[in-house]
Amino acid sequence: MAVAIVVVLVLALTESSGSGARDDLARLAPPDALLWVAADTSAGNADIARGERLAGRFPAVRGVPARLAADLGLSGLDPGRDVRPWLGDAAGLALVPEGSSTAPLVIADVRDRAGARAALQRLGARAAGRADGAALLSSRRGLFALTDSRLIAGPPAAVRAAAARAAGRGAGLDGVAVYARAADEAGDGQVAFYAPTSGVARLLGSSSPLVRAGAAILSAPGDEAVAGVGETLDGGMRIHARILRRDGTPAPVAVAPTLLGRVPSDAAAAVLLPGGGALGALADRLGGATLLDAVRGALAAESSLDLDRDVLGLLRESLLSVRAFNDVPVITLVARTRDPSATREALARAQGPLAQRLTGGAQPAFRTLAGGAFTLPVTPALQPSYAVGGDTLVATTAQPGLDEARVAPRGIVQAEALRAVRVDGDGSVQALGYLDLRQLIGLGERTGLATGSGFQAVRGDLGPVLSAAGVATQDPDHPTDTDAELYLQIP
Repeated sequence: MAVAIVVVLVLALTESSGSGARDDLARLAPPDALLWVAADTSAGNADIARGERLAGRFPAVRGVPARLAADLGLSGLDPGRDVRPWLGDAAGLALVPEGSSTAPLVIADVRDRAGARAALQRLGARAAGRADGAALLSSRRGLFALTDSRLIAGPPAAVRAAAARAAGRGAGLDGVAVYARAADEAGDGQVAFYAPTSGVARLLGSSSPLVRAGAAILSAPGDEAVAGVGETLDGGMRIHARILRRDGTPAPVAVAPTLLGRVPSDAAAAVLLPGGGALGALADRLGGATLLDAVRGALAAESSLDLDRDVLGLLRESLLSVRAFNDVPVITLVARTRDPSATREALARAQGPLAQRLTGGAQPAFRTLAGGAFTLPVTPALQPSYAVGGDTLVATTAQPGLDEARVAPRGIVQAEALRAVRVDGDGSVQALGYLDLRQLIGLGERTGLATGSGFQAVRGDLGPVLSAAGVATQDPDHPTDTDAELYLQIP
């Protein structure tokens, strides 16, 4: 529910002069908000109309107004009839802690106070006195406060506290230091969404596996908050985000991307990270810790190799891709190595233990291929193979992946989503990702991996998205922070 609400409001965002109205609402938002999203809702704004049309294409989004109304104890909500006529220039939503769960708190500009009151009463709210100069109405689940120019709706305690802030009593979200820094650095105060680390953790708990994977790539010690703005475009949606970290936090490692041209255009996914250590950390965060520990143990016991030091620790720029070959997923790693000789030696020592573990001795050794590559034919779908040429390692689950040892004649660098995000070659890239959602979903269905509820949730939430690309870069003015850009291609 929380993530869907974010999508609804971000799809309606613009970078227009309405940001001032959004900032005013932050003064009423609770300082302990787990999420704050504010949108320009100016009537007649063409960008907002486009955002609303785009949002309507997402099945998970279309039902959000009704679910939000239910959370507030209202029934029969029609946004066009019951909200748009009285809504002013900005609206915001905060997720507030409520026991072990969360609850929505809505704060909106009102241009027709009588119209707003009449709509609430039509939906089931009843007069409930006054507080801090605001007229109160209540439903079976929520409280509503109408000031001269604002509507506040949500859990009773949160509404009363916001009404007090509207009357000048109490500090709001704008008084939180990290939020103030985010607003100051966003340009003209345009902070359309904001979540402290505690809120990010809550949101990720109910999000799709793909969202959790992306967050795992970007998360780091010292994270304080995520903030940013979004905009709708013809054919897609763009989000500019900023990850704010505590002063003194070590800056994340960054690289200049040089390997993207090796990934073919039929790749379903690609992730670029600044080194092998980041790959290992990502695998741990995505639930692969048990498998990695097993590999670490086998290599240490049977070949005296330390996976992290002798293999992953030698890698710099690392690019992981997934593509289909005869309906079989092929996972390939292309990486720059600091020491090609040491990498060759480590992989040669690992051949015996890996062959024994994967084949049980049926195929006791890797075979040598032309060009100095090695392969172990375990099954038609699993043929671990690798090659080291110059300073570049290619390691893959099947021989077709060895093609990434050279530049692809037609590669994903020409994909619309990747061309829509700025990828500089100045050594500032901390992470980069690309997903062809249609190919990824099709591959999952053909291989039987699309049966889980998590996969089906992704398909439902992201159905209209054709592809997506994102890049995270170091902020030159504040090196501990990360600037991130995400583009969703929605034809």
